Amino acid sequence: MKTIAKTHQSLPKTNLPDRSLIDHVRNIAEPENFLVGLADSCLPQPRNILFFCRNNLDARPKDTSHHRYMLILNLEAENLLLLDGLLLRLMPGQALLVFPFQAHRYLLQEQRKRITWLFITFELPETDALHALRNRTINITPDLWPFIDTLLVEYRRVREQEGRADEVSALLSYLLLRLLRLSHQLATTDWAPRLPLPAHRIVQRASHYIATHMAEPLSVNQIAATLSISTGYLRTCYRRVLGMRVAEFIRRSRVYAACALLSRSESNITEIASHCGLGSVYTFSRAFKREIGMAPTRYRTHLWEQHNIGSRTRKKRP
Repeated sequence: MKTIAKTHQSLPKTNLPDRSLIDHVRNIAEPENFLVGLADSCLPQPRNILFFCRNNLDARPKDTSHHRYMLILNLEAENLLLLDGLLLRLMPGQALLVFPFQAHRYLLQEQRKRITWLFITFELPETDALHALRNRTINITPDLWPFIDTLLVEYRRVREQEGRADEVSALLSYLLLRLLRLSHQLATTDWAPRLPLPAHRIVQRASHYIATHMAEPLSVNQIAATLSISTGYLRTCYRRVLGMRVAEFIRRSRVYAACALLSRSESNITEIASHCGLGSVYTFSRAFKREIGMAPTRYRTHLWEQHNIGSRTRKKRP
């Protein structure tokens, strides 16, 4: 009869949880139904996420507007913003979420004031889940700062290793939900988000229509008719809020959409031109070069070169 020889197995060292966690686990009640869990999340996962820092702000005479969400986290120095024509003061330790197509402008109180603002821009499928954060500054609680630091570390790791953004997206989604909960907890009265001024509302609605009908022929008359307003009033709203003509905004929106496709997809120039409603390749190239300063093919090559130069630089690091 063969005997099994005893071996000395080296057990791995593990990190044991705190006693408080064990107590929390033991306090979880057994469910009545093992097939019914929590309700689904109301917030879709953020995508196309980009972080950047601002140490100074560009005080332009006119508002700007774009199709992305923009979360601003103020780490240093207060400043004033005009958001949909509403004056807001963003203090250090506060967060502000700028929604797609919200007209915004920075009002510098001191021209040489040094600031540290973290900007997190991203896209979301259409949702009303974040409505309570509109036009409202939120005080960031102390326990959130280490979490934000973790989010930054994870973002830098993904950028350097050219990995997928699954964890960054999940962490950002959690941060948004925490800010949403804070907006409810810190409210001392029944609070409703302040509505933008009439001209800003018109620009938001028109800009949303343009973004969702990008591939179709668009005209000022058609957009005005869709909003049940006159063509002259639509033009006036765009001049007053964004300081540009409606046709100029349409062209810029199409070119910026093309920039995103050139960087994130392998579609050819003809397909991208059609998707963005820019017609022929010639029309597309002319509009793109006018706005960006280079031809679409050169822009894609430039992105590829920058990507590969960055990759080679990272690989050379010891």
